[in-house]
Amino acid sequence: MNDFLAGLRQWWENARTRWNKLTLNQKVILSAAVLLLVVTAGMLVSNQVRVNYEPLYTQLAVEDAAAITDKLDAAKIPYRLADEGSTILVPAGQKYRTRLMLAGEGLPRGVAGLEMFQNIQFGETETDKRVKYLAALQGELVRTIQSLDKIEAARVHLVIPEPSLYSEEENPPTASVMVKVKPGRQLDRKEILGMVNLVANSVEGLKPENVAIVDQYSNLLSFDLPSAGSLDGAEMSSQQMAIKRQFEREKQQAIQSMLDATLGPGKSVVRVSAELNFDEVERFQQDFDPEQRVVISKHSLEETSTSTTPTASASPGVDTNVPTYAGAEGQGQGSSTFEKTESTVNYEGDKVETKTRVAPGAVKRLTVAVLVDQSFAGKRDDIREAVINASGADENRNDSVSVNFMQFRQKMEEPLAPTPGWTDKYKVLLGAGVLVLALVVTWLLARRKARGKEEEEGFDMLVDEAIPVELLVERELTPEEKEKQRMREEINKLVDTNPEDVAQLIRTWMLDEKR
Repeated sequence: MNDFLAGLRQWWENARTRWNKLTLNQKVILSAAVLLLVVTAGMLVSNQVRVNYEPLYTQLAVEDAAAITDKLDAAKIPYRLADEGSTILVPAGQKYRTRLMLAGEGLPRGVAGLEMFQNIQFGETETDKRVKYLAALQGELVRTIQSLDKIEAARVHLVIPEPSLYSEEENPPTASVMVKVKPGRQLDRKEILGMVNLVANSVEGLKPENVAIVDQYSNLLSFDLPSAGSLDGAEMSSQQMAIKRQFEREKQQAIQSMLDATLGPGKSVVRVSAELNFDEVERFQQDFDPEQRVVISKHSLEETSTSTTPTASASPGVDTNVPTYAGAEGQGQGSSTFEKTESTVNYEGDKVETKTRVAPGAVKRLTVAVLVDQSFAGKRDDIREAVINASGADENRNDSVSVNFMQFRQKMEEPLAPTPGWTDKYKVLLGAGVLVLALVVTWLLARRKARGKEEEEGFDMLVDEAIPVELLVERELTPEEKEKQRMREEINKLVDTNPEDVAQLIRTWMLDEKR
């Protein structure tokens, strides 16, 4: 122990001796470098040991937040509160272990749903069960609505009247929904209608017109909602406009890229306007081939009959003309036979049926406007032909392509981009510390080299390192400084009287030090 203390005192004395040999400028620079390094190292160490907190749960109810903080206090887990107590943050390394611990305690409870019926209490009445069912249904609707992308929180209130013996006296059920939309998001009419139908189809007998939706700013979102058919039409119009803009954008980019590659950037401007046909057309065509026939039905009829008639020699009278009376002997009779054959064959030609449904979105008319710098006016026809081919313009469709030439303004110089600033202060301090340390080391090496040169050049350079006069005037000299000043004066006198002997003495000292 004594040896260690002695070594420590020896090191301290050596450090003091070396420090006293430094000039004032060296002391200031070295002190600043050491201080900067210490501050930088301290910041880096503090950044490493700083605890990083991450959200454990967000958007908690007041009851859940209170219960969770009690459990964290009991488990001695550090935590922080944010967002007015609805968000709890814990150290990142303990986040998931804490969640598992709280899940074992049944936290956070959140909104109760149909799991309320898992614990049936003895002695519950029908009214109790009905109230519990209503609360569970509201909780399930809240969970479903909160799962939507744009919804941050929701509350649902259902009013379901008790059934009556007379249907005309029954009141229809109603529902009220309060939603809190996430910041920067907005519900469109289709999403609101979907929410209305979701609630209406979850409650028996609830009609969509009896569902009211209000946002956190007390705006009635379900007011004057369109029907499903009109909403589809509005959605279709929005899609048609998007298709139209996309088509125009693609045509414009195709033409603009071609002109930029040939004329140069900034030498042309292209605009495209398209009129698209979104009408759904279904065409039906039926053709027959007379050369090819197919028998579809065949009908044949054969008819045969035989009749007997009296001959011309028969005498008039009752006996010969009335069949019931036998004729006289020797009277003559005649007979005839009739045959008829009828055949019907139905043929059907080779029928070809074509059903064509024209997809909507066909181009009805295309209008292209191109402005080109005046310096390319001599290439009007070539540019116009290239634009027509690139745009796919058709004269039969009455498309219009115009190419005009104008004097373009000189392109303004682009402003210099702002120099990106450092966002990480620790990186800045570390870089500055390394830079200052490099400068200090470079300066010390250069100073040491300069001192070596001064010693080689002789005593004249050594004498120049005199104590500044300002320091002598400002403060009183110490005994050591007075002794040094007296020795300098004696040396100056000796140099003035015997310069050759002094130079030889200095050379001898330098040779001894090298040995």
